[in-house]
Amino acid sequence: MRHTVEHDEQSRSNYAMCVVNPNRVGKLFNDTVLCEIVNTISNGRDRLLEIVNFNVGVRQQFFMSLRSY
Repeated sequence: MRHTVEHDEQSRSNYAMCVVNPNRVGKLFNDTVLCEIVNTISNGRDRLLEIVNFNVGVRQQFFMSLRSY
């Protein structure tokens, strides 16, 4: 992504990613809750916020991407 996204002269772009580890959030946090949060934040915005990957293993992590139009 670093090479395909346009950056300004200070190496900034309109894209961001984060990782969410439900084990660190709390016992009641799961993929359903995460989807509700993402949908609530993105509703009515002019930017795209989406979950782009669900990795399930020893630790479950969710990857989200924020992209402007």
